[in-house]
Amino acid sequence: MDAGRSLYTSRPVLPTVMSDLANSLSPGALAVIGGALVAIPIGVISAVKPYSKIDGLWRIAALFGRRMSVLWSGVLVQIFFSVRLGILPVLGVAGTVFTVDRLKSLILPVGAAIIIGAAMDEGLSGRTSWCGPHSLR
Repeated sequence: MDAGRSLYTSRPVLPTVMSDLANSLSPGALAVIGGALVAIPIGVISAVKPYSKIDGLWRIAALFGRRMSVLWSGVLVQIFFSVRLGILPVLGVAGTVFTVDRLKSLILPVGAAIIIGAAMDEGLSGRTSWCGPHSLR
């Protein structure tokens, strides 16, 4: 299959895309797995103990996650962990597969995707709207 040549580098497009595909798929796959590992236990706890402290904290976190834009929350997380604390890289992919530098460069995008995804999943249940019958309890 020939996808043509790049106008910018004059190299074949397909090998370039395939070499960078792992950098695109790994955060997405980790976000899906991490989201399930976060959302399932919290959902079970919220279902078993509705209106408990952990359920209330999760609803408040989900409310902030749903109401804050993804762009703004990403900027705040980058400023806090990269600029203020200096413990995570702001951008780029460092190291090779399964190294500490590689894992550190995946923490911010995967963590943001997990948090926003979990907040949106919580929003699908309608429990964080605070304008329905649940808000009166």
